[in-house]
Amino acid sequence: MNDSMAICVLSHFRTNVEDTETRELLEYALHLSKQHIQTVTGIFNAEKFPIPYGFTNQDVDLTAPRLYSDTFYLNYLENMAKFGSNAYTVALANAARADIRKFYTECGESSAELFNKAATLLLAKGLFIRAPYMPYPNQSDYVQKQSFLT
Repeated sequence: MNDSMAICVLSHFRTNVEDTETRELLEYALHLSKQHIQTVTGIFNAEKFPIPYGFTNQDVDLTAPRLYSDTFYLNYLENMAKFGSNAYTVALANAARADIRKFYTECGESSAELFNKAATLLLAKGLFIRAPYMPYPNQSDYVQKQSFLT
């Protein structure tokens, strides 16, 4: 379901992205989602399991006007990769079949690769949102009072 939605969203983003590096990353993410759909469809067909209704071309208007900036597209890809990495890790930890574990492992690896590409591009463009910085302490210390958190 997520990949069929991603295909719709990324296809619309692709129709109006201006930055060539962001376009390449959108293409890569779109390729991954299509590949996932193909693999899952093959597994379901082999098991004679009905294919769920996902999102289709009828659910997106590729001629609709642009809503977001290229910066948003890039941040969307980074967050999509973070979500994918988390979801595939949980799925892998709950899978018994070897072929399904292999699929989730590959999905996790490709999500990590997508994240790394997005993070690298965000850093290069000065757009990566860093975690708050905390200075290193000079020495280790013991808690002296019970109210150390306040």
